[in-house]
Amino acid sequence: MFFSEKKILVVASHPDDEILGVGGTIHKFTTNLSLDARAVILSKGVASRINIDDEKFKKEIKRNERDIREATSIAGYKEAVVFDLPDNEFDKVSLLSIVKIIEEQISTFQPDMILTHHNYDLNIDHRITSQAVFTASRPIEKNIQIASFETPSSTEWQFPDSHLSFNPNFFVKLEERNIDAKKRAIQAYTGEVRDFPHPRSPKALEVIAQRWGTVIGSPFAEAFKIQRWIS
Repeated sequence: MFFSEKKILVVASHPDDEILGVGGTIHKFTTNLSLDARAVILSKGVASRINIDDEKFKKEIKRNERDIREATSIAGYKEAVVFDLPDNEFDKVSLLSIVKIIEEQISTFQPDMILTHHNYDLNIDHRITSQAVFTASRPIEKNIQIASFETPSSTEWQFPDSHLSFNPNFFVKLEERNIDAKKRAIQAYTGEVRDFPHPRSPKALEVIAQRWGTVIGSPFAEAFKIQRWIS
């Protein structure tokens, strides 16, 4: 199988995106296939917008850092690298600076595959992250496979259009234990998890996985759109 003993780099805009989009897949691959996964999170999320001189907000930052470590560990990531781009304001940062961050991660981690956001998500940070990944992984020296994932509460809220919609063509079958790990991981984000029927609720993530499972005849699945596959 392609993924056995490979390296996957997940490039996400915010804390919890690396769980919402691929938490079940990472858990399956790292558990079953000895796959090495690194999460690159480009923003600290809400914590990047707060006043660090305030003691209350300093505690919030520490909580955010703790949540990231716990959530990524539950999902099976070997490590998570977090940067401090401004939350929901990636468009105020030069694309080149974001590309350079990703290029450095590619250089140090040497991934076989990169998973990142759908390039037409409603969230501006997601779209810019996707563009930066494509730019940073130009097929010059190393053939890196690229696929995009959906991010519940962003991907499906884009205006429905054949050009903009997430139309997956690659599916990963999951077992209940993979979904349980994904749900536990999202619950580790104490400031981000929501109650059902919000898309970021644990129950909604299970329902979404069941929905994609019905597409391929599996109890659960996560869906991806292959952007580049070189063999």
